[in-house]
Amino acid sequence: MKALGSETFLFFFLLLFSFYSSQATPRMDREVGRDGPSSSPFKVGVIVDLGSPVGNITRLCMQIAVSDFYAEHPSYATRLDLHFRDSRRDTVTAASVAVDLLKFERVHAIIGPQTSDEAGFIVDLGNRVRVPIVSFSATSPSLSPVKTPTSSSVAILVQFYGWKQVVLIHEQSEYGTGVVPYLVDAIKAVGARIPYRCVLPPSASGDLILTELYKLMNMESRVFLVHMSPALCSRFFAKVNQAGMMSKGFAWILSEGSTSLLGIMDPSVRPHSTGTLIGVKPYINSTDKLEKFKRRLLGEFQKQNPKSRISEPSVLGLWAYDTVWLMAMAAENVGAADPGYVKLDTGEPSYDLQALGVSKTGPMLLRTIRGMELTGLSGKFNLSNGQLYAPALEIVNLHRQQESTLGFWTPENGINRTMSTSKKRPSDTKADLSPAIWPGNTRVIPKGWVNPMTGKKLRVLVPDPENPGFYPLLSVHVNPDTDKTVISGYVFEMFEAAVMELPYALPIEYTTVKLSGNVAEYNDLVQMIFDQKYDALVGDVTITFNRSRKVDFTQPYLQSGVSMVVPLRDHRENNAWIFLKPLTPELWRVIGPSSFSLAPSCGSSNTESTGTSGGRRGTKEKMLTNLSRVVVIIWLFVVFILQSNYVASLTSMLAVKHLEPTVTEIEELINRGEYVGYQNHSFTKEMLKDMGFEEEKLRPYGSPEEYQAGLAKGSKNGGVAAVIDEIPYLKVFLEDYCGNYSMAGRIHRVGGFGFVFPKGSPLVSDLSKGILNIMWTGKIREIEGRWFRDQGSCSRPNSRLTSDSLNLSSFWGLFLITGLATAASLLCFMFSFMYQHRQRNSSSVRTFWRRLVSVARHYDKKGISSHNFSSQANDGCPVMKTWDKHYVQ
Repeated sequence: MKALGSETFLFFFLLLFSFYSSQATPRMDREVGRDGPSSSPFKVGVIVDLGSPVGNITRLCMQIAVSDFYAEHPSYATRLDLHFRDSRRDTVTAASVAVDLLKFERVHAIIGPQTSDEAGFIVDLGNRVRVPIVSFSATSPSLSPVKTPTSSSVAILVQFYGWKQVVLIHEQSEYGTGVVPYLVDAIKAVGARIPYRCVLPPSASGDLILTELYKLMNMESRVFLVHMSPALCSRFFAKVNQAGMMSKGFAWILSEGSTSLLGIMDPSVRPHSTGTLIGVKPYINSTDKLEKFKRRLLGEFQKQNPKSRISEPSVLGLWAYDTVWLMAMAAENVGAADPGYVKLDTGEPSYDLQALGVSKTGPMLLRTIRGMELTGLSGKFNLSNGQLYAPALEIVNLHRQQESTLGFWTPENGINRTMSTSKKRPSDTKADLSPAIWPGNTRVIPKGWVNPMTGKKLRVLVPDPENPGFYPLLSVHVNPDTDKTVISGYVFEMFEAAVMELPYALPIEYTTVKLSGNVAEYNDLVQMIFDQKYDALVGDVTITFNRSRKVDFTQPYLQSGVSMVVPLRDHRENNAWIFLKPLTPELWRVIGPSSFSLAPSCGSSNTESTGTSGGRRGTKEKMLTNLSRVVVIIWLFVVFILQSNYVASLTSMLAVKHLEPTVTEIEELINRGEYVGYQNHSFTKEMLKDMGFEEEKLRPYGSPEEYQAGLAKGSKNGGVAAVIDEIPYLKVFLEDYCGNYSMAGRIHRVGGFGFVFPKGSPLVSDLSKGILNIMWTGKIREIEGRWFRDQGSCSRPNSRLTSDSLNLSSFWGLFLITGLATAASLLCFMFSFMYQHRQRNSSSVRTFWRRLVSVARHYDKKGISSHNFSSQANDGCPVMKTWDKHYVQ
């Protein structure tokens, strides 16, 4: 149902020709609704194709509507006066009779025309003379400012069944082509596509239909969406059965426009008379009033058309009935005044239609129609926004003359098995439909795609690396015995395993291409799939955003990320003061005062002391009390614990290697201007440039051996400080070189490895399910075990916990302290000795050298007769004890 607006100025020239030919158009002047002298007639024109079942049944619906309305409203001052005109399903005739109704009948409004082609000619005319044009059957979205929900419902149906390709078969007319852009966009929005459109003229012969059907049989898709008029639809599906395409594996969907008209078609020629389809039509709630109307209408129609075999009125007839009621209510509000076409004073000569002027009552009538609402046979009925929306669409299963409801679609709730009255779908409710019967009398949902019946093989492209260093991932080589190309590796085995999971056979033809010369990047291989030179790409191809815009990827079969490999180095500290680090500064500060505080609590006696304090000699010290012994024992226990931990910690610092990465973050490489390596033919080069690396700092490598050579040289010697690549390649590298290198830094996540197919390929979904099943059942662990070594079994020649010889650099601090203490003690002793013998050396005559020789002779002569030292001479030096009691003055 549409309240039509302006279309295009070009239609005006065709209307001029129609006006001159209008004399030949038959007129039906004895119309419905002229009795009742107390009521004023309100003229409304009706344009339908009276030679079609739709035109006949809608005319009868309108006549019954006038009778029913005024039987219910006998006191109304106005009465609709319907003037029917036959369009003969011809656009020129429809325009001609429209001019006739406006110029000679002076109608207030026009209901119709029946088809979108005819409506296109009359839209501009009604807009010029300001007469409302209301069509209950024109379905082209181009005629209305608001898009119909048909495209959305069909798209969601495609999504529900998981189909990725849909072939659109439509009529070559305004009715057939007008909806195409909306269907294409809606199906694309749910992740599917329309790879091919079959366009048939309304008068297509059986031979032409069969020719097109045979073309479709040789295509991959097995899901077909049909949008046609009833006449062409019946001829088309008769040939579908003849071509054998109503068998298992096929799926046929009828659009809303086609499904709504099935009831008025002869049962013997209906599309589902010998087949099975899924249809979408407006949902009409069954009521007692509606059922009574259907019985009355069918009985009356059977009397007028004895040979007709319609089973029920179409929804178009119900909308025509409700349109008449709405128009009658609006007429009563506006009144039956003559439309009084007023000529507009434009200052220019008037020609034909310009002389007709504009209706005085038209704008008011249009506003009244838009502002009214009623509950009719079809449900809630209003044209407030210029278009009637069905509150819901019913999804039906058409099988062998039977029709069953699978579910419903509403804009608020989407697809649901039952009709919900709520305005919002519960978050925990999933889309659901009743099980359907499909072609071939099966309840198994067609997968929507099969190998073409011509037996064409799937052309699969496999990259052949220039340097086969990463053979565990993918390897291509020639068998010298058979001279045949052999493909192996984890990637290839995963693809073969996923193909084995398919529920159908898939013949494959592999083609290898060398990654050198003109094919320099994996992006070039992806472009080949986009250009449809091949049907698939099986290789270690990373899923990226730019690539996914051109092609479709399967479920990732190997998770990935970008990281870096760097050399390991011994991070033991060659620090002269490392012996202090086993204990923290706080612990050192506690140990010092604790040691000095022990002296007062452990007083001692000297049993061998004689003389004054200055000349006392001590040979043995004894503790005064048992308490002193307890304190010393406890302190010795503390010292033992501290010593054990100190030795263990210092041993770990000095004698055990700590192999750590030389670089921990990629940003360090950028800031230091280091050279880094990457794998040639990979997308990582562009990624590194985006990170901030200068292109001249990037060096390409092609194998693990080249990685190792570059890392061994180092950035300053023609090599690199790190190799940045995807984790699977780095793991292959570390299988052989894990002893001296390690991954470091954070991982930059990427999409993983996936198999590549053209946009919309149904194999993407099927192989993705196969990959998921391989992961679920654990088969992937067997494949990984055949190609990848466990990283935990890495044998490091230079392990992270390897002991090594110590060197002077870690201990020269201790030697420095010892040397300084010894030198200080020696100086202190020398000063003390010189001071005690200052009288002997006081002669002013002697030189300094003579004095020094004299002191040395005296020291040598007297010597030290005992190894014990006396505290008598220690007064001058707090850190040294002087000679013992045998020292001779």
